[in-house]
Amino acid sequence: MNHTSDGAEEKCALREVSANNFDAVRFVAAVTVVYSHCFPLLLWQGDGLDPLAKITNNEFTLGTVAVDVFFAVSGFLIVMSWERSSSAVSYLLKRMARIVPGYVCAVLIGLFVITPIFAASGQAWFSFPIARRCAKAMLQLKPVEVGGVFPLNPYPGIVNGSMWTISYEFKCYLGVLILGLIGGFRRRWCAWVLFLGSLGLCALHLFAKPHEFIEQNWPAIRLASFFAAGAIFYLNRDRIPRRPWFAVLSLVAVAGSLRVLPATLHLVLPTFGAYLLFWSVFQPYVTAHNFAKYGDFSYGIYLYAFPIQQALIATYSGVFSPMGVFLVAAPLSILAGMVSWHVVERHFLRKRGGRRLVAPPAAFPAVPTDNCQSTTNAGGELPNAPPQRTRDPAE
Repeated sequence: MNHTSDGAEEKCALREVSANNFDAVRFVAAVTVVYSHCFPLLLWQGDGLDPLAKITNNEFTLGTVAVDVFFAVSGFLIVMSWERSSSAVSYLLKRMARIVPGYVCAVLIGLFVITPIFAASGQAWFSFPIARRCAKAMLQLKPVEVGGVFPLNPYPGIVNGSMWTISYEFKCYLGVLILGLIGGFRRRWCAWVLFLGSLGLCALHLFAKPHEFIEQNWPAIRLASFFAAGAIFYLNRDRIPRRPWFAVLSLVAVAGSLRVLPATLHLVLPTFGAYLLFWSVFQPYVTAHNFAKYGDFSYGIYLYAFPIQQALIATYSGVFSPMGVFLVAAPLSILAGMVSWHVVERHFLRKRGGRRLVAPPAAFPAVPTDNCQSTTNAGGELPNAPPQRTRDPAE
């Protein structure tokens, strides 16, 4: 075996993990959520179907798929974050720093800015019992609502309906922590068991008599299947081939499921859809590697779009169409995401050094670049290697 060549290929492959389109994908997913929410928020949940909801008989919306993308990407990046952390405490602090400050700031703005302005006349929007209930919800990273807000909107009583996913996201972080502490990432079959188990529960939900446990935990099961899919792709990134015809086959599978039986997308998207996602993220032909050069605004967009849309609909009742809401809300949400990043989020994401907890295998070896050669110099480094990307997409 030529160890010199193998080492060079590994370095080249690991550099490709940094050279990716994750930031662009997350930005598109966040804006897609904004678009999808325009329909139910303006037209009421029963009638407000976005284009994908109409095709799938309300089985999926564009917003649902966008959230699925977030969780699949998160599964990939969070397992990578675990492997790059110097300790379990370091990992947990990084994960909290990424998700909690933005969430807390958005909740406080919702409580002390949005709610007083848009609460129903005479509504007691704050009291000690309400404060206690809100504090409990915040400790659990759940949506914080006091009721009585946006009373005349088609979707009344809710300031920020998007926040329901955040507690599930953090539970996935804790799952990675537990699996990492017991050595689960050194045994790839552990992740496979979790992935196939979640898919099995999805299959039972679709094709068997509904079970009370599955019904009660359906959102968690669905999101876990996508998060586990992302983890599988990370842990097996040295084995999964990156081929255009695999991507075409995956696209055909997704389109066929959408056409024949949309409910089967619950099984097809975490598998074939996940392959399409990561093929897009790492494919070398259309690249957006510097998309977040000025900041990662996707989380802030996701946090603030819902209250912005609710406020627009309340203020200009009867004026907007769904597309009109989107054309106004999307730029405002992007602006809010920029402010959230520069004023709040980025200050908690200082770089931390430290050794990795787990030595990663070679990653996505397909498609070498001009600077990725099969030999190293005397110092063991790649000749003419471009500088590493400075911002870790997991952070």
